[in-house]
Parts: sequence; C-alpha cells; structure tokens
Amino acid sequence: MDLVIQSVAAWVIDYYAAATVVLAVATLAGLAIRQPVQRIALAWATLAGLAILAGLCATPVWPRIS
Repeated sequence: MDLVIQSVAAWVIDYYAAATVVLAVATLAGLAIRQPVQRIALAWATLAGLAILAGLCATPVWPRIS
C-alpha cells in the first residue's frame, strides 16, 4: 500500500510542478491578449495542454521528482 501512495504522490508532485509553469505562461499570455476570441482560444489551448500533461505524467517513462 505504501508503494501505491508513493507513486501517486510522485505523480501529483510532477503534475502540479509542470502545471504551475503552464498556467503561469497562460496567465502572462492572457494579460497580453486583448481580443476575446483569442482569449477563448488561449483557454482551450491551456486546457488541452493540461490534459496532455496529465497523460504524459502518468506514463512510466516520465522522469520523477524524488
């Protein structure tokens, strides 16, 4: 059971660290964009990026923070 908890904790830490970077970049881009249509596209791209990132972090070959 301890091994399962450690692997899930490692996945969560990796995902949150990478998601913080993605969301920080999206926030800075959102501040620079004035067009509402471009902001909607940015929001969809950010959501897709976070979903892809979750899939990448779940793969066993992703480097883990230890």
